[in-house]
Amino acid sequence: MMANKIDDLINYPHKTQQLIYWGGGEYISSLGDLSTKYLDMLFISGAKRLKDLIIGSDLPGYKNLMMNSQSFSPDDAATVTIDGVTKTNPNAKTLLEKVVLTNLSQLDGTLDFSGSEKLKELRALNTNVSSFILADGVQIAKLHLPNTVTNLILKEPTSLTGILSSAEAVEQSTDEYYPISLTEIEYDPAVYYINTLDGYKLCNDEEYFTNISNSGDYPDYIAGVGLPYNETRSYYKKEVVTEKVFPNGLYIEGLTNLTTITDNSATHLSTIDIVGGNMGYDSYTLLNRTVQIKNKMINTSNLDPSYDKHLAINLENVDWTPYRLVELGEVPEEGKTYYKLNDHDVFELYEKTSNKYLNWDLNVANEIVYEYKTEIFDAHSNDIINLDMFDTFINDYAEAKSVYDALESKDLFDADNYNFY
Repeated sequence: MMANKIDDLINYPHKTQQLIYWGGGEYISSLGDLSTKYLDMLFISGAKRLKDLIIGSDLPGYKNLMMNSQSFSPDDAATVTIDGVTKTNPNAKTLLEKVVLTNLSQLDGTLDFSGSEKLKELRALNTNVSSFILADGVQIAKLHLPNTVTNLILKEPTSLTGILSSAEAVEQSTDEYYPISLTEIEYDPAVYYINTLDGYKLCNDEEYFTNISNSGDYPDYIAGVGLPYNETRSYYKKEVVTEKVFPNGLYIEGLTNLTTITDNSATHLSTIDIVGGNMGYDSYTLLNRTVQIKNKMINTSNLDPSYDKHLAINLENVDWTPYRLVELGEVPEEGKTYYKLNDHDVFELYEKTSNKYLNWDLNVANEIVYEYKTEIFDAHSNDIINLDMFDTFINDYAEAKSVYDALESKDLFDADNYNFY
């Protein structure tokens, strides 16, 4: 058991495990991988400089049944209210970038990370958490959520670019170079590297060192042999490092990974609130899939009472379009197709005149130039013309309104019969 405030432990006198208390918590940036400690309690209120928080693990067979919402709190809300006064939380983890809670199956309730705008990765599969509160403008790129989540609230998540059908890690190899001390006897130009202005190069890289633009910097290069040993040079050895990397994107267990929606499909998600960001048509896919599942749920007579068949929706500044507004300072690129908005707000092809786009800078400044992305249109052409989801909303509202208007006593209106609002 770990804590940085021993006072927090007086409420848990039954605990007999080892207690680890650390001082100077406010200066700690990492506690390392805590998943191997199988913690049953963790209090980090003062650790405001933390950059990562790894309590759970994705390793096959891993589980921690002891950590729960009563024994863990990140104390990472953006604000706190003391004596009726709301102010900035002095313990907010403003530098936090990574949180791993995977397989903490007893962890439930709401976790507030709204104090961490720099949070890039949050993985919490196989937990029972119902809601995660994230900062407006959060830099989240990996967001892997359990099937118990009820609220998806994202405000300007510009680094989150799509949904995932799988959250499985994939192996990724990278080259790492580390300095090494060599004697002339040990030196082999076919094995060791030097760090050039163009990156690390093998000391017998014939193509690079005989290139006329580089040869002047390495006059001692011997064709067919390589660079001779020079004790004043720094040498490096390459090592290929393979690690498992989790994919970027939004993953919700039992929702984004569904391939087929059946009569038994169900989701706990009951609020979708997305403002801005770069999810594009994937936000449409997420919403449409959720709506289809909710339609199945409302017609299920024996639905588990833990599920809510309603869905609250708020989408603002979400782009479901193959047109991307060209930003100030961009220059036209060959191979790309551009359109202009005319005075009637209709897209018209922006064609070159004398091999250039007339008034490009002025039109871009006036925000009427758009890049047309053919690949997006081709991938979502059916979505663009399909109005089934919107018809569902209209019909649900019309039916509810008709029943409501006909009631003499509005208190008799049963909202549970209608699932979109």
